Amino acid sequence: MTEQIKTIPLRPGQKLVINGAVVRMGSDGSSLELDLKTPVLTEDELLSEDEATTPATRIYFLLLVMYLDPSSYDATYLPFMDRMIELLQATTIREVRENLRIIMQCVEAGRQYEALQACRALVLFEKEVLAIAEAARAG
Repeated sequence: MTEQIKTIPLRPGQKLVINGAVVRMGSDGSSLELDLKTPVLTEDELLSEDEATTPATRIYFLLLVMYLDPSSYDATYLPFMDRMIELLQATTIREVRENLRIIMQCVEAGRQYEALQACRALVLFEKEVLAIAEAARAG
């Protein structure tokens, strides 16, 4: 299948609409400005379901689904809460528990992007802990 790409020339400050989202070329001509209500993520922030193999990444994936598809919130909320409770019960690390509290507050307030950012920090922490555990097993 051939990838189809459409090039749209934009002047600094010029607006366009993509799938209902208002996008404006930044004044410097090298950035895009988006309405904050529009779900937008960079490639580094995306995660597939197959990649969600740890407790924190499973939570992140469910938050990602809720953020990108708000209509999936009701179907995703219970699995999300199950993963949150599992991790909360499995850890006594104060920072992890505090991060889970922040994630929950953000979700309850409808701030899924902030919840994603908090969970991203949790994923990075989890990755560090797993690397230390792996090094200890190997050494």
